[in-house]
Amino acid sequence: MAVAYSKLYELIKNVKDEKEAEELCKIIEEFFEKQCKENVSKKFEEQKPVLKLELKEELRKELTTKEDLELIGEKILRYVDNKINQVIEKINQLDKKIDEGFYQLDKKVDTLKRDIIIIALIIILANYAPSIIGKILSFLK
Repeated sequence: MAVAYSKLYELIKNVKDEKEAEELCKIIEEFFEKQCKENVSKKFEEQKPVLKLELKEELRKELTTKEDLELIGEKILRYVDNKINQVIEKINQLDKKIDEGFYQLDKKVDTLKRDIIIIALIIILANYAPSIIGKILSFLK
């Protein structure tokens, strides 16, 4: 490449006509443009597999895989299962409280029934006792 640059310099140095200089400049520009394109294409083709692998790796890191989805699904199922178990536990606790409440209510109702029966007997005895006692006493005399 160094030889090509020195020859170009010699050619440019010897040009005296403006048209020849413009033509020479166009030829040199075309040469460098072609050379640059070839070099860039060559470098790109050399780097293409490396860039492709890097891009693939980046995409792999960014995209969700089937395994990721399965892990997330398992986590969600465990979370939902845990919440369902908590709700079932609370329902069982409430069920026990309700059962205990009904048991206490039944005991109170039974006590109330007994008390009502006793009061009814007292009322009956209070109303009819004097006449019964009087008959018993008159019978004994």
